[in-house]
Amino acid sequence: MKKIIYTLILVLFLAAPGKGQEICWTMENLKLMIAENPGLEKEMKAYEEELQKMLASQGDMLKSTTAVVSIPVVVHIVYNTDEQNIPDLRVTEQMTVLNNDFSGQTTHGNMGAFPSTLYANCQVQFCLAKRDPQGNPTSGIERRYTDTAIFINLNNVKYTAKGGLDAWNPYKYLNIWVDNMGGGLLGFAQFPSNNLPITYGAVIRYSAFGLTNTLPQYNMGATTTHEIGHCFNCYHIWGDDGIACTGTDYCNDTPNQGGYTLDPNPDVNGVIVDACTTTPPGIMYMDFMDYSRDVWKHNFTPNQQARMQALFTKPHGLLYQLTQSDGCVPPPFVCAVPGNLNTTSITENTAILNWDAVQYATGYNVQYRVAGGSWTTTATASTSLTIEGLIEGTNYEWQVQTNCGSGNTSAYSTVITFTTLGSCVNINAFEPNETLSAAALISTGVVINAGITSSTDLDWFKFSNTGSQKKIMVDLYDLPADYDIKLFTANGTQVGLSQNTGTLSEKITYNNGKVSTYYIEVYGHDATSYDPSNCYTLKASISSTNFSPMTNGILIDESNTSLLYSVYPNPASGIVNVEYNAAADGLLNISIFNVLGSRLTDTKNMVQKGLNNYQLDISNLQKGLYLLDINNGHDRTLVKLIVE
Repeated sequence: MKKIIYTLILVLFLAAPGKGQEICWTMENLKLMIAENPGLEKEMKAYEEELQKMLASQGDMLKSTTAVVSIPVVVHIVYNTDEQNIPDLRVTEQMTVLNNDFSGQTTHGNMGAFPSTLYANCQVQFCLAKRDPQGNPTSGIERRYTDTAIFINLNNVKYTAKGGLDAWNPYKYLNIWVDNMGGGLLGFAQFPSNNLPITYGAVIRYSAFGLTNTLPQYNMGATTTHEIGHCFNCYHIWGDDGIACTGTDYCNDTPNQGGYTLDPNPDVNGVIVDACTTTPPGIMYMDFMDYSRDVWKHNFTPNQQARMQALFTKPHGLLYQLTQSDGCVPPPFVCAVPGNLNTTSITENTAILNWDAVQYATGYNVQYRVAGGSWTTTATASTSLTIEGLIEGTNYEWQVQTNCGSGNTSAYSTVITFTTLGSCVNINAFEPNETLSAAALISTGVVINAGITSSTDLDWFKFSNTGSQKKIMVDLYDLPADYDIKLFTANGTQVGLSQNTGTLSEKITYNNGKVSTYYIEVYGHDATSYDPSNCYTLKASISSTNFSPMTNGILIDESNTSLLYSVYPNPASGIVNVEYNAAADGLLNISIFNVLGSRLTDTKNMVQKGLNNYQLDISNLQKGLYLLDINNGHDRTLVKLIVE
């Protein structure tokens, strides 16, 4: 039955001829609400009686108040076409208009023949919400595409389940919906009540909201001002009685008026009279609660101001809770330290420092220096900084700090190092780093230079992979002596080894790692493998895709801890042992590849749960490097084998 009543009211209204199609639907919506809840009419009448008593005793105070009420607003944009998906600019334009109109600073229209004393500053200001109902930061604007081309059932826009967007708590936010409503309507609103319904707020046609690219006669934002006037308990100025001159808007300072005004035609003194008000200054066609086109609209009156202020007065103001909302206050936040620091485009004299953006940042402070020297500090609004005038072949350190404004800054990040291209200038730049616990932090993707300067010297470095780039590759090259590398997890478990002979480059790929900190050990192959004067070059890389286990025909270690194995002796000649600890009975495939990737041997071995040992005859293999491929059908491990 309620649905039938709603449909009948709407159809009759939309079928009304002429200029009535371009008006607000607030009073028709009120009739619908009363039809669905007959007690609402009695409640509103009782409130109006109490309000009139309050205005009689406190009206002058409410009209003269200078305390500004701040109202947090959320704008729900529900669109079916790109044109309806209005930009943020239109929203900020409309907020500026509301603040002007409700503070007596309207930029269009004039008072005609009325005195300026009837041009009221309602002492109401609006802000786009800065925190949402969950306390999270927000722009105060939310958007949703809808399949509904036109909202014929006008209130459906207020429900996500019906193609619109749900309201935010009406006791903490003033909800404004912007959509494409049917019938050529411009908007409608709800009056306040003792128990605010979740639908309380205003609905505005998208083409009458804001200033830019709006309808020619409704391009000054006054439609929204009119509807918010209803939200703040102001009625149509003619009293919604047609032309009977018997209606009321409950304001003594607005003249009686016979029907609404659409296109005013005042005389040279700005006067329009009608059957209800036959003498100057005439009817108040410029009042926001009339229907005049935007260019004519200009004022609220002191009595309208008093009706609004009564809503915000404690303890019984219907909208007092709205004035206590923290929606206009940004939530507390942490000015976070930048992450994902990395150095790119390193040359002999320049480098680019990069980091991830931080929420709330207004800028960043960057410090860099020759390792161990004095900091140079510079500020930037970007998330990268190009530094120039660097010294060739020199180790540098840098760190970055977030600036969130108003003196709010983060701590500085962890220090990141890089080395400019060039000769080995400072061979001991990362010392002391002889142990895992003393490992020097390096950036991924950045080339560094260091050296093994004695028979007992060890170099340890550490770096981290990320959730999006878990795969790891470590390159050691430009070797002045026979150096080897190992890769360890944070708990000291070895997961990679590269031991090429002589000054051949070393490489480890590890594609099975978890997100963690990893450690690299660089060491001399034997007691004679060091050089006190010349550097090696080291680079740790991470990627979202697997690194290849073979590069340029050179076999690369790739350790996989999911297979528990041991290969010995290595280097070997004649016989090599493969021990494999099987989790269950099954099959183990062991293959040997040469440096060109050709398979030389392939054996399939039955395994039993527990420790298994296999001996491979390699006596017919020439001296050199080979790849041992161990595969149980689920996991695969590639191990470098040196045949002597």
